[in-house]
Amino acid sequence: MNNFKIVNCSEMASQGDETFLENKIQDPKIEWIFFENAATNATKSLLQKIKLLRFYVCWQTVLKAKQTQADCIITHLPRVTCWTAFFANLLNIDTPHLAFSFNFTDLPTGLRHKIMIYAFQKVDRFVVYSTAEKKLYTDYFNIPPERIDFLSWAMETPSSTTNEPLIKGDYICAVGGEGRDYGSLVQAMTDLPDIPLVIVCRPHSLEGLSFPPNVQVFTNLSVNDYCSTLD
Repeated sequence: MNNFKIVNCSEMASQGDETFLENKIQDPKIEWIFFENAATNATKSLLQKIKLLRFYVCWQTVLKAKQTQADCIITHLPRVTCWTAFFANLLNIDTPHLAFSFNFTDLPTGLRHKIMIYAFQKVDRFVVYSTAEKKLYTDYFNIPPERIDFLSWAMETPSSTTNEPLIKGDYICAVGGEGRDYGSLVQAMTDLPDIPLVIVCRPHSLEGLSFPPNVQVFTNLSVNDYCSTLD
C-alpha cells in the first residue's frame, strides 16, 4: 500500500515550527512534504524583501502536490491558505485542502477580501479555535458552515523552568494577543486594587493604555521567561 502523501505549507516564521502536526500524527504510513514562508536561503531572502515570498512558497506547494499526486494539502493560517487555494484553482488541481489554524487578527477588506472569498471556495475544510470564529468566517467569507470545524484550543502545559519566577506570590496572569480586550481588563483591575494582574503580550496590544499599580506588563518575553510567569 502506498503512503498517504501530505504537502504542508506554513506561515510560521521560524524553520521547524511548521512540522508540529507531523509530531502529533506519528504514522509511518504518512509521507510529509514541508514548505514554509520563511527566508532560509539567499533566494528566499530576496523574495521576502520584495514581498513575493509567500506567493512563491504557495506556488511551490501546489506544484509539489501535483507532481507527487499528493492525497492532501494542509495550510496553516489564512494568507498561505488563500494563495495556495488560489493557485490550485488556477492550475485546476483538486487535491483535498485542509486549512488548519484558520485565524485572523484583523479581517481583510477591499480587494484582499474579495480575493479571499474567491480562494476559500476551493478549500475543503477549515479548522478554527472558537465557535464565534466559525460564525464570523461563515458570514464574512461565504464559507458553508459545514466546512468549518471547531477545535478547542489546548496549548500544551509549558515545561517547568528552573528560572526564578519573574513575580512571586499569587496573581492573575493574562497572556496573548488574539482577540484580547486588555482595555476592559485593565479598567476592571482599577476596581480590584488588592488583586495583582500580570499581562504578557506584544506591545501593540497595549497601545494607548495606562495601568494602575496592581498591573504589571511584560512584552516580548523569551519562552523561558514567559514560563516563569506561569510557575
